[in-house]
Amino acid sequence: MFTQLAPIWTLAAIAAGVVFVAAVLAEGRGAHIIRMILMYDRRRGIDSVLDEALTSGVERGPQDLGVVAHLGRSEQRYTELDARRARKAARSRSDAA
Repeated sequence: MFTQLAPIWTLAAIAAGVVFVAAVLAEGRGAHIIRMILMYDRRRGIDSVLDEALTSGVERGPQDLGVVAHLGRSEQRYTELDARRARKAARSRSDAA
């Protein structure tokens, strides 16, 4: 049974490898790996990668860094809107009574 599925397992392994490589390159660390592979002096390449990893980091857009703050502001705004709506409903009930 497993021998009949060998082509499918092979395709799945290739697809997983492609997805893994794409994820590494999309995340930004692929440049570090390529630099280590292509550097003539391997020790200098490793030192430059370590220096970059420890001091600079991967460039990210401001939208990625401010997601939590944005969600917090949105939650606060909706909480204020809900409180305002509740006060208005309470006022209209007290006026009707």
